[in-house]
Amino acid sequence: MWSAGCIMLELFTKKPVFQGNDEIHQLDVIYKIFGTPVLERWSGVADLPWYELVKPREAIPDRFRELFNKWLSPAALDLAERLLAYDPNQRVTAVDALEAPYFKQELPEPMLPTGLSTLEGEWHELETKRERAKKRKKTEP
Repeated sequence: MWSAGCIMLELFTKKPVFQGNDEIHQLDVIYKIFGTPVLERWSGVADLPWYELVKPREAIPDRFRELFNKWLSPAALDLAERLLAYDPNQRVTAVDALEAPYFKQELPEPMLPTGLSTLEGEWHELETKRERAKKRKKTEP
Protein backbone atom coordinates (compact mmCIF):
# COMPACT_ATOMS: atom_id res chain seq x y z
CA MET A 1 0.00 0.00 0.00
CA TRP A 2 2.99 2.27 0.62
CA SER A 3 3.94 1.92 -3.06
CA ALA A 4 0.41 2.84 -4.13
CA GLY A 5 0.68 5.99 -2.00
CA CYS A 6 4.01 6.88 -3.60
CA ILE A 7 2.59 6.41 -7.08
CA MET A 8 -0.48 8.47 -6.19
CA LEU A 9 1.71 11.38 -5.09
CA GLU A 10 3.88 11.06 -8.19
CA LEU A 11 0.82 11.18 -10.45
CA PHE A 12 -0.29 14.45 -8.87
CA THR A 13 3.13 16.11 -8.52
CA LYS A 14 4.57 14.68 -11.76
CA LYS A 15 7.89 13.92 -10.06
CA PRO A 16 9.39 11.31 -7.73
CA VAL A 17 8.54 12.27 -4.17
CA PHE A 18 10.75 10.03 -2.03
CA GLN A 19 13.94 10.05 -4.09
CA GLY A 20 16.93 9.12 -1.95
CA ASN A 21 20.46 8.29 -3.07
CA ASP A 22 20.90 5.47 -0.54
CA GLU A 23 19.03 3.95 2.41
CA ILE A 24 20.02 6.64 4.92
CA HIS A 25 19.22 9.48 2.52
CA GLN A 26 15.93 7.75 1.69
CA LEU A 27 14.94 7.78 5.37
CA ASP A 28 15.95 11.44 5.64
CA VAL A 29 13.72 12.34 2.68
CA ILE A 30 10.77 10.50 4.26
CA TYR A 31 11.43 12.12 7.66
CA LYS A 32 11.43 15.60 6.07
CA ILE A 33 7.95 14.94 4.70
CA PHE A 34 6.28 12.85 7.43
CA GLY A 35 8.36 13.90 10.39
CA THR A 36 10.14 11.69 12.86
CA PRO A 37 8.30 8.43 13.53
CA VAL A 38 7.13 8.51 17.13
CA LEU A 39 5.66 5.86 19.42
CA GLU A 40 2.26 7.60 19.41
CA ARG A 41 1.96 7.06 15.65
CA TRP A 42 3.86 3.76 15.40
CA SER A 43 4.08 1.78 18.62
CA GLY A 44 6.60 -0.73 17.24
CA VAL A 45 9.03 1.73 15.67
CA ALA A 46 11.54 1.48 18.53
CA ASP A 47 11.71 -2.30 18.04
CA LEU A 48 13.00 -1.98 14.47
CA PRO A 49 16.63 -2.99 13.95
CA TRP A 50 18.91 0.04 13.70
CA TYR A 51 16.12 2.47 14.65
CA GLU A 52 18.16 4.21 17.35
CA LEU A 53 21.05 4.55 14.92
CA VAL A 54 19.08 6.03 12.00
CA LYS A 55 16.48 8.16 13.80
CA PRO A 56 17.10 11.91 13.57
CA ARG A 57 18.86 13.55 16.51
CA GLU A 58 16.17 16.23 16.71
CA ALA A 59 12.46 15.74 16.16
CA ILE A 60 11.31 16.67 12.66
CA PRO A 61 7.70 17.89 12.30
CA ASP A 62 5.18 16.26 9.96
CA ARG A 63 4.85 18.54 6.90
CA PHE A 64 2.94 16.17 4.58
CA ARG A 65 -0.27 18.22 4.27
CA GLU A 66 1.62 21.50 4.06
CA LEU A 67 3.80 20.19 1.22
CA PHE A 68 1.13 18.46 -0.86
CA ASN A 69 -2.07 20.46 -0.36
CA LYS A 70 -1.36 22.51 -3.50
CA TRP A 71 -1.60 19.35 -5.63
CA LEU A 72 -4.11 17.18 -3.79
CA SER A 73 -7.66 17.86 -2.68
CA PRO A 74 -8.56 17.20 0.97
CA ALA A 75 -10.01 13.78 0.06
CA ALA A 76 -6.89 12.87 -1.94
CA LEU A 77 -4.65 14.04 0.92
CA ASP A 78 -6.59 11.86 3.35
CA LEU A 79 -6.23 8.80 1.14
CA ALA A 80 -2.53 9.38 0.42
CA GLU A 81 -1.84 9.88 4.12
CA ARG A 82 -3.62 6.62 4.96
CA LEU A 83 -1.69 4.77 2.22
CA LEU A 84 1.58 6.15 3.55
CA ALA A 85 1.02 5.64 7.27
CA TYR A 86 4.31 4.83 9.00
CA ASP A 87 2.81 1.93 10.92
CA PRO A 88 2.02 -0.90 8.48
CA ASN A 89 -0.76 -2.04 10.83
CA GLN A 90 -2.46 1.35 10.52
CA ARG A 91 -2.06 1.61 6.74
CA VAL A 92 -5.30 1.37 4.80
CA THR A 93 -5.99 -1.94 3.04
CA ALA A 94 -6.61 -2.13 -0.70
CA VAL A 95 -10.30 -2.88 -0.12
CA ASP A 96 -10.70 0.05 2.27
CA ALA A 97 -8.71 2.37 -0.01
CA LEU A 98 -11.15 1.69 -2.84
CA GLU A 99 -13.97 2.78 -0.53
CA ALA A 100 -12.25 6.09 0.28
CA PRO A 101 -14.27 9.28 -0.28
CA TYR A 102 -11.70 10.33 -2.89
CA PHE A 103 -13.03 7.72 -5.31
CA LYS A 104 -16.66 8.62 -4.64
CA GLN A 105 -16.57 12.41 -4.35
CA GLU A 106 -14.01 13.40 -6.94
CA LEU A 107 -14.93 11.76 -10.17
CA PRO A 108 -13.31 13.38 -13.21
CA GLU A 109 -15.61 15.50 -15.30
CA PRO A 110 -16.87 13.66 -18.39
CA MET A 111 -15.14 14.59 -21.64
CA LEU A 112 -15.91 13.88 -25.25
CA PRO A 113 -13.17 11.98 -27.07
CA THR A 114 -12.43 15.12 -29.09
CA GLY A 115 -11.50 16.88 -25.84
CA LEU A 116 -8.83 14.33 -25.00
CA SER A 117 -5.30 14.92 -26.19
CA THR A 118 -3.93 12.72 -28.94
CA LEU A 119 -0.52 11.11 -29.02
CA GLU A 120 1.77 11.95 -31.89
CA GLY A 121 4.68 9.86 -33.06
CA GLU A 122 5.98 6.71 -31.41
CA TRP A 123 3.57 6.04 -28.58
CA HIS A 124 3.75 2.31 -28.07
CA GLU A 125 6.75 0.05 -28.30
CA LEU A 126 4.83 -2.83 -29.91
CA GLU A 127 3.31 -0.56 -32.57
CA THR A 128 6.72 0.92 -33.29
CA LYS A 129 8.27 -2.53 -33.71
CA ARG A 130 5.48 -3.56 -36.09
CA GLU A 131 5.91 -0.42 -38.18
CA ARG A 132 9.67 -0.95 -38.41
CA ALA A 133 9.16 -4.58 -39.43
CA LYS A 134 6.73 -3.50 -42.19
CA LYS A 135 9.23 -0.94 -43.49
CA ARG A 136 12.03 -3.53 -43.51
CA LYS A 137 9.88 -5.99 -45.47
CA LYS A 138 9.06 -3.31 -48.05
CA THR A 139 12.73 -2.46 -48.61
CA GLU A 140 13.96 -6.06 -48.77
CA PRO A 141 14.33 -7.53 -52.30
